[in-house]
Amino acid sequence: MELLVIWIICGVVTAIIAASKGRSGAGWLLVGLLLGIFGVILIACLPALVKEVPRTPQQYAAIQEPRREKNCPDCGETVLDVAKVCKHCGYRFDHTQAIKA
Repeated sequence: MELLVIWIICGVVTAIIAASKGRSGAGWLLVGLLLGIFGVILIACLPALVKEVPRTPQQYAAIQEPRREKNCPDCGETVLDVAKVCKHCGYRFDHTQAIKA
């Protein structure tokens, strides 16, 4: 009788672990009931299923921080706000240059 209770507990534990890893709890309950402790070990060794949600380019842009830029007064090219020297013409910025939003 104790062996039957342990077998059922192994099935339930297997199902709980499987559900927490994104797998079918009912299917793994059957595997746990059939394999006992080996089912628990098997599901414990398997990685979790992660569903990757496809993202649009707009969603990726929303995740990234907006880049702060400024225009070079000498050549008119756009450079990063943190730049001290224009990479296009070599103009040196002072700390009071306006930021282009």
